[in-house]
Amino acid sequence: MTKASNTIFHIKQVPTSFAHANAAFVSANNVAPQVQPAFDKANAAYVAANNVAPQVQPAFDKANSAFNKANSAVHRQDFTANSGQTLFQTSGYNTGYVDVFVNGIKLYTSDFTATDGVNITINDPILESNDIVEVINWGGTAEPIARQDSYARDLSNTAWTTSNTAIINANLSFVHANASYNVSNTLASNIYSAVITANLSYVHANEAYNIANTLVQTNTDLVARPKANAAFDHANAAFATANNVAPQVQPAFNKANSAVFYDANTSNTGFLAVPNGTTAQRPASAANGHIRYNTSLGRLETYLYTGGWVSLAQDNYEQRKRCLYRYRIDLTSRRSITRVNTSIR
Repeated sequence: MTKASNTIFHIKQVPTSFAHANAAFVSANNVAPQVQPAFDKANAAYVAANNVAPQVQPAFDKANSAFNKANSAVHRQDFTANSGQTLFQTSGYNTGYVDVFVNGIKLYTSDFTATDGVNITINDPILESNDIVEVINWGGTAEPIARQDSYARDLSNTAWTTSNTAIINANLSFVHANASYNVSNTLASNIYSAVITANLSYVHANEAYNIANTLVQTNTDLVARPKANAAFDHANAAFATANNVAPQVQPAFNKANSAVFYDANTSNTGFLAVPNGTTAQRPASAANGHIRYNTSLGRLETYLYTGGWVSLAQDNYEQRKRCLYRYRIDLTSRRSITRVNTSIR
């Protein structure tokens, strides 16, 4: 009777096993459709971030060109005059865009003649020996300043537009990456729950199936066997579905994490975790602007091409520990105590 009672008890668990298996199957099916959107968002973030990088160099080149053009818009020539000299031959100027100074004093346009683009004549012979005559051409030696200024302004505007587009794309990349990360996190939780439920249903179904197989052909056996078989099949299907979903999460995480390396703005009120390690663990090929926390020195530091690793913020407690007075006892003479004072910086 005891064996029969145990058998009936296990047989009665078959509906529960079936319910668990069915729940696992439904949960796994609900998780699967969420994987592709996560992939798409992570991929979009990766593409957007990759598109940002090539736009930075053209912006810098255009801005640099604008600066050079604006700088070349002014051309200056100095002459040391002889006594009574009135004519000075320049390397070229734009008529109407030239000023003349004598010993630092600007002459009125009525005090000199500059009409042929090369020669400048001072109308009154007022110069003495070794006077300094300074000719400033406000348009370089090739074209009027108005054209130079317009070109420089256009280049600067183009550089600003390109840089602004890069910032917008970087922000979009961050939004996509963040969404991908959140979806992937949800997937991981759902898949874990599905696998646990599927494993539980698999155990119950397998147990019911084995018990049903050991029964003599009775009416109870004929009822239990189909239910056990159905539970077993559902559990296997749920287990397979959950296993197929799991490998897809890691690529989504990898793409989401790779997109975070680009510039971005966020309204998140939490924190940003930066890499940390000892001084000996600093990267061998750091780039300008890289940031890390130095656990050896107790400080947040950044890398600059001109200065190497420099401090951004210092842990004062760690600094004070390193700056305490240290004492050394001369064990040879056993008579003197030497104090070594390390200055606090």
